Amino acid sequence: MKQGLILLLTIPTLLFSQQKNKYTKDAFMIMRVASKAHVQPKNIDELFALTFYDRFLKAVDKQTIIFNQLDLQQLAPFKKTILTDLLNQKPDFLFATTTIVEKRLQQIDSILSIYLTKPFNLDLDEYYTAKEDSTWAPHSEAQFKKITKQIKYAVLTQVIESDEIDPKKSLSVQKKLVDSLEISARRKIINNMRRSFIRMQQGAIGLSDFMGIAYCETLATMFDPHSNYMPKTLKENFQSGLGKKAFKFGFSLEKEDDEDAIEIADLTPGSAAYKSGQLNKGDKIIAVQWEGKNPIDVSQDGLKELSAILDQSNHDKLSITVKKKDGTTKKVDLFKEQTDTEDEGKVKGFILYHQATKIGYISLPVFYTDWDNTTNNVNGCANDVAREIIQLKKENIDGLILDLRYNGGGSLKEAVELSGLFIDAGPVTMLNRANEKTITIKDINRGTVWDGPLAILVNGASASASELFAAAMQDYRRAVVIGTTTYGKATGQTIYPLDTSYNGMPLKENSNADSYIKLTIDKLYRINGTTLQAQGVIPDITMPSLFSMHTEKEADNPTALKTIAIEPNKFYTPYPITPILSFIERAKEIIDTAKVFRLIKNNRFLIDSLTRFVAYPLQIKKAYEENEKKQKSIEQITTLAESDLCQLSVASTKAEAEKIKVNSTYKEAYDQWAYFIGKDLWIQLTVSIFKPIINK
Repeated sequence: MKQGLILLLTIPTLLFSQQKNKYTKDAFMIMRVASKAHVQPKNIDELFALTFYDRFLKAVDKQTIIFNQLDLQQLAPFKKTILTDLLNQKPDFLFATTTIVEKRLQQIDSILSIYLTKPFNLDLDEYYTAKEDSTWAPHSEAQFKKITKQIKYAVLTQVIESDEIDPKKSLSVQKKLVDSLEISARRKIINNMRRSFIRMQQGAIGLSDFMGIAYCETLATMFDPHSNYMPKTLKENFQSGLGKKAFKFGFSLEKEDDEDAIEIADLTPGSAAYKSGQLNKGDKIIAVQWEGKNPIDVSQDGLKELSAILDQSNHDKLSITVKKKDGTTKKVDLFKEQTDTEDEGKVKGFILYHQATKIGYISLPVFYTDWDNTTNNVNGCANDVAREIIQLKKENIDGLILDLRYNGGGSLKEAVELSGLFIDAGPVTMLNRANEKTITIKDINRGTVWDGPLAILVNGASASASELFAAAMQDYRRAVVIGTTTYGKATGQTIYPLDTSYNGMPLKENSNADSYIKLTIDKLYRINGTTLQAQGVIPDITMPSLFSMHTEKEADNPTALKTIAIEPNKFYTPYPITPILSFIERAKEIIDTAKVFRLIKNNRFLIDSLTRFVAYPLQIKKAYEENEKKQKSIEQITTLAESDLCQLSVASTKAEAEKIKVNSTYKEAYDQWAYFIGKDLWIQLTVSIFKPIINK
């Protein structure tokens, strides 16, 4: 089931409040830039405009609880004018939709205030169905009934999952406890929802900006899923995720289970928070206020809620009200400053011991690049992986595992350079732009950093640059690829400013535009000529997985680009296939015989039963019985996940050991990494299959 109102209304984490017509101008520029630079531009015609109309309403109201059918009838005349609105930068449709949303949110808030005082009847035999969840209600009365059911479901879930409920006793015997839990759950859930309404008005952006951003973002994704509208802060945050210095206040947060308020856990030396001299570890954050907006009470917020508020802008002043340990309060004004991301998103290396084998393990979560030194690329991920391999080689490892699971991609340049660490120069991928000849991108550096046995781990969330790299290693037969079929994104994007001076050129560092578009300009191909787009990398060794069948893929998106194969590159020489076949043979033997993998294959229906939504009971007895069955299934799945295929000992490199000695926080993080690596079935299998190659 969708999570309902609370998720919908915490979406707006973007930026500056400006006049509504700014967004219709930005929308026009999106179409203009896309028509000139997109690798597969679309015709801006009647069909395009009508599809945009439908998708915009769905984007604004993903949970189908804000609009009702009467609202949609009121907006229906805009279907005839939406193309004209887009081409002539007219805000009529955007204005009308915003007016309805504002009205409905006020009405919903009024209803929520009533529910604070009225307990739910948890003995009433009713259901919340998938059809109700996915369609707009016919009128206001049915709409509010739907919202009531969503809230009741959330309350009921908290009650039956409470640790205070004794599973050995009947619910009727525990009625007083159930009533007490219902009151506290109802108040908490409804207050959270109401606070989310307030934040839409008082955050760094308000409702009109949220609607304008949704308008432009929907239009951008009409061209493909990865063409995205980017207000200034979102563009900066996107780049920081790929290695550029991030904008930060300079404090970390924590919240104890028995405390309401969030505390400052630590201050980063040299940061804005540190230099203010007014904030200390242990200060409780009770309110925040963006410049020009009303204060926001965050005294009872969770970490996720407060973090979303703090992420709303990189440039506006924020006033933070804290409660000191002596009970006094202080208001501190801060601006974010650009800081290094330190170890965030960087590679992590470990040594894995199993019997007589010693295997190096490197986790690479994203293909980040060195934005400040693009010529020498000193701090890009390829260089960092190379340094980690050198450290591991000093430990005399017998093989290497490179973990790209959940790696969503990043820099194409880094993927090519990473390939060069394992092959002795040659083509890596082929790239095609609109109306241009296909070009081959090569690793031009002779020699390798690692020429020994190599395994690459991927899953359904491995995308883009990680797929390109894994495919190149597979085509060269340089590594064995292990896991499940990858996401299937084989397109490249670049960022363009949305301003009237657009001249067809991508973003320059000195751009002062308020808005940008990340636009798809490249199609990428394997060196054998086939495409990964909407297909992904099929592993050499497919891992039995409980969750892979429910992973969303590129092909599931209605605007995903379709591409066909091209002529292969004829100037690359694959390595001998014998080592790969040895890996596959050994893996098949283990997967077919190991008890844990047989259990996973036989119990995949459990996941399907847990994720299939037809109807949820809103009667406590039935809901409790269903939850008990669900919890038993989850315990069964957890037991499978924690089963050991082989016993691994995990150790740090000598370089990491030095960091651990002087930093207790670093040691805590290392210990957590080591525990999960040692318990990971995919890693255990991969270490096991190195044996036949190493012994040759």
